[in-house]
Amino acid sequence: MGQSWNAAGIRAVWSVWKCPALARPHQQVPDIRHVDWAALKKTHQMTHVLFDKDNTLTAPYAPTVWPPLRASLRACQATFGADRVYVHSNSIGSADDPRGVRAEQFEAENGVRVLRHGGKKPDVLEARDWPPGMVPAQTAIVGDRLLTDMVMGNRMGMHTILVQPFCLDDDNVMAAWIRRLEQRWLRWCAH
Repeated sequence: MGQSWNAAGIRAVWSVWKCPALARPHQQVPDIRHVDWAALKKTHQMTHVLFDKDNTLTAPYAPTVWPPLRASLRACQATFGADRVYVHSNSIGSADDPRGVRAEQFEAENGVRVLRHGGKKPDVLEARDWPPGMVPAQTAIVGDRLLTDMVMGNRMGMHTILVQPFCLDDDNVMAAWIRRLEQRWLRWCAH
């Protein structure tokens, strides 16, 4: 299982070249266990959380949340309400999962909703795909990729949180190559 070609992700390179701030996260943490969900809700006034799936909650293309992260996901759901926490992935709930079978499996196994959407990150979510009550300015997106998760979140005015990938062994070749470029760019921007 994998993902199809992501033309939107490739186009994002040009957008980031012209406007580097598009890829800059508001926060960086090792993984979701390091996010203070209560502060995100109270201090940053967030009402919804969108998680990327692969290398944020699961190993690439795996159907279940990585065991060390389950308690933090549950804490997020307890803080925001399970109906305000979603997965927004390019591998499930997207055109790569046309009948939504993998999205339904993920929801059943992990107890977290998956957004169904037509495009791929970093293209912005169409208003028709937003969960009820979600306002981008009050939504945090948590993901491991600059050119997809952070760019989409910043384009939509979301609070962006970058996590470090935890399973690089099963990443596809193109994603691994682009990830290395993203990390170099992030280190360069830090100086």
